[in-house]
Amino acid sequence: MSEAEASRDDAGRFTKGAANLTGEAAANASMGYTTREDPVEKGPEDAKELAASIAELRGEPEVPEAAEEPVEQDPDAPKEALTQRQLVDELADRRLMHEIDVERRGHEEVAAWADSLREHILGTEKPAAIEPVEPAAKEAEAAPTEPTSGLDPKLEEALKHPQVREAVEAELKTASQSREAYTAGLENARVYALASLGEVVPHLAGLPPLQFEQGLAVLSQIDPPAFQSAMNILGRVHAITQAQQQHQQQRSYAEHQDLRTFKAAEDAKLAESLGAERGLVQQYQSKVEPYLKSLGMRPDEMQALANDRTVNSALGQRVLLDAMRYREIMNAPKSFPARDIPSVQRPGVSASSAERQASSLNAKTARARANIDSGRGGAKDLGSLIASMRRA
Repeated sequence: MSEAEASRDDAGRFTKGAANLTGEAAANASMGYTTREDPVEKGPEDAKELAASIAELRGEPEVPEAAEEPVEQDPDAPKEALTQRQLVDELADRRLMHEIDVERRGHEEVAAWADSLREHILGTEKPAAIEPVEPAAKEAEAAPTEPTSGLDPKLEEALKHPQVREAVEAELKTASQSREAYTAGLENARVYALASLGEVVPHLAGLPPLQFEQGLAVLSQIDPPAFQSAMNILGRVHAITQAQQQHQQQRSYAEHQDLRTFKAAEDAKLAESLGAERGLVQQYQSKVEPYLKSLGMRPDEMQALANDRTVNSALGQRVLLDAMRYREIMNAPKSFPARDIPSVQRPGVSASSAERQASSLNAKTARARANIDSGRGGAKDLGSLIASMRRA
């Protein structure tokens, strides 16, 4: 058998025998060692298989692949190329947006992990979003005791548990800290980009803001590369500013939802503390605004007060409720008992016997009524009072 035939396997393929090896592989074979094969580079198909395996382990439904449409090339499109600096700037922009997206996804994963951990430890689920109820459905599902907070009765009952309230407050605090860190990161990136503008393009350093646009126009004529660098930096600053605005909108919405959840938990605590008097909350709800106006508060101050956590807490609402009730008690009309006023006697004129007798009877009746009211009265006092009533 020839040496060429000996280097083939049963399928007729060449094997990696010592005669077919070169370089380091041949040297290893001469010493009796076999060179380890390099791992095969994984392509897109391997990534799809790995993603499908992970989805199958998680129990997620299989997502059908979208049909790829052929991309048509425009024959009239200009043929452009990127310089090395433009390529670096483009990669930096994409990397920044990628980091922002990764951080956002990280916050969502942390929140999901916190929900699963709370469910595992406390056995409670995250409160579902409150959906508006139609009037007809609300009347049909009206219960004998309606919740004062507008929440589902089961959710309101769950929020009364101290551990559930602590878990909700801890989650809100963690989410608030994550949003603050993300906001600080965006602001630092924007400040750094603006600071690098003065280092890369020193021509614009020290220009007043009103002359900055004019300075860019002059720079584009005398130093086009520096102008392009400045525009790239300003483009990144603009992208960061847009990300800040979008994040601010998301943060405002999240803070509104956090305040709504916090107020629902505090409403449940207030209803629990009031007990049988929980109906006072709805009774005085429409009187809050007139009461605050009577104290001299402006509309913007009342709006800020409505978003204040201290006022929306159970203790703050109880203080406000007690203050309004005290105001009503103080402003209520007071009833005083009518007192008998003796008739005026002119000097030098004696009273008639009828007047003296009527005055004596009135005094006797007053003493009898006072004794009966104080609990010291007897049968004689009661008889005097009945006789005076008959005469009247």
